[in-house]
Amino acid sequence: MAKNILDFEKPIIELENKIEEMKKLEGHLDISSEVNTLEEKVNLLKKNIYDNLTDGSGSARSPPGTSVYSGLHIHDYREFF
Repeated sequence: MAKNILDFEKPIIELENKIEEMKKLEGHLDISSEVNTLEEKVNLLKKNIYDNLTDGSGSARSPPGTSVYSGLHIHDYREFF
């Protein structure tokens, strides 16, 4: 199943894919320090990106059609029981 990737997630996905490619080569080459460096970089990138999302970006993964309800407010609430 294809994963929907949002624009702000693309740099993260690209780095994670690169890390996976490099891990496949670790048995043949000594690149563990480079892999560790990239893993630290992707963690920092995730923190920077997700810490700076706006409210609109944070709801980007809501199911289709739910944005219609986000503007509705309950003004007159009555308990039924």
